[in-house]
Amino acid sequence: MKHEILSAELVDVFSGERTPKFIATLDADGIPNVVPVISLRAADGKTIIFGEFMIVKTRQNLEKVPEVGVAIFTEDLKIWTIRGRFLRFERSGSYVDTINTTANFRYNAYSGIRNAGVIEALEVTHTWSLTKQDIVRQMLFVKMFQPVFRFQQNGGVVLPHTVREKFDRLQAVKFIAYRDEQGYPSCLPVPSLSSAGKGKMIFNTVLAPKDIEKIPHSSWIAASVITLDPVAYQVKGTFEGVKSLGVGSIGSLSVREAYSASPPLPGHRIV
Repeated sequence: MKHEILSAELVDVFSGERTPKFIATLDADGIPNVVPVISLRAADGKTIIFGEFMIVKTRQNLEKVPEVGVAIFTEDLKIWTIRGRFLRFERSGSYVDTINTTANFRYNAYSGIRNAGVIEALEVTHTWSLTKQDIVRQMLFVKMFQPVFRFQQNGGVVLPHTVREKFDRLQAVKFIAYRDEQGYPSCLPVPSLSSAGKGKMIFNTVLAPKDIEKIPHSSWIAASVITLDPVAYQVKGTFEGVKSLGVGSIGSLSVREAYSASPPLPGHRIV
């Protein structure tokens, strides 16, 4: 019998109706995609389920590449990232019923879920416990060095102000996703992720410096943000590496694409 991967605490955290939860996937070319998926829940200590609801790109990716990453960021600033394997979609059964009876879908103005996705949890890859002061310090560090990066535009697209404004917020949950050495889409929290000019984004590497340093230069990174509104966006771009600034380091990416990740047009490309 397979041992449980998810602790009792983590299983309970998954049940939070308003807890920001994300799924990271890869397309056939290895380009990551990461979006908030509110329906994510732990069915038990080794199984994660979610509803197929306005996640067209995520579904397309999972049907081709089963490797998946999951991330959770709680209100009390605890963070988990999980590596898993997508198993299947189910049209009916207990998993579908479980999701459709949650508050988010029982009273949903659009509809219930079409299918329930089933993920086998393989490993909890990271855990963090932050304070508000930690996040403020990370954001201030990035803002201090924004001028260093602002004029180093390398062909990135011009992001609309509305997208940049959401990523620049202090009170927002932000993750990046990339294809790791084992071929999985890995998620990392980046509370400091902010715009630096109209087509570049930068972030403090303090939470996972060793992981970020392993990301190949020029490889694709996806970044997702969800705010208290709630409004969500995703941007994709190429990693420009890590710049050491004496008292810390900053990673940067040149943005190539931007998408809405919330209703009414989830998955709609903006630029």
